[in-house]
Amino acid sequence: MRLIAATNRDLAAEVAGGRFRRDLFFRLNGVAVELPPLRDRRCEILPLAEAFLARATADGPAALSDEAKAALERWNWPGNVREVRNVIERAALLAPGAVVEVEHLGLAESAAAPVDRHSLKASLDAIERERILDALARMGGNQTRAAASLGMPRRTFILRLETYGVSRPRRR
Repeated sequence: MRLIAATNRDLAAEVAGGRFRRDLFFRLNGVAVELPPLRDRRCEILPLAEAFLARATADGPAALSDEAKAALERWNWPGNVREVRNVIERAALLAPGAVVEVEHLGLAESAAAPVDRHSLKASLDAIERERILDALARMGGNQTRAAASLGMPRRTFILRLETYGVSRPRRR
């Protein structure tokens, strides 16, 4: 069995300080690879973003606009690769067309004024509901195929239908 784990802490120092179990450290520490933060590896940002976009969208946005690419390269990425993935997955949901624009990334808003989280959640819910209804229509009411087209498990898709008060299509 192989295990890959990541941390932003110096585990040897944590063991020495009694904050991490010594036996667990030695089990995990087969091969240690130290990577600098993403902000110091800027050449990796766009390839990562494009890979996450391709994975997040079966039939949604297929490209990043030049302005979106520039914004991604300028961002400091305190959350590293996980933050890139989250930003791109959210942008894929918000982009109505074939191209993710800079406003879909949500980077400027998070650096400026606080976001009204209730309003943001309501907006995202409305967009998700619309995408689910669109997928159902495109797939002729087939829930399994609609879920797959959105890249979500069927059970999650059904739970979303219930959450949004959408009656489930039944076979005739």
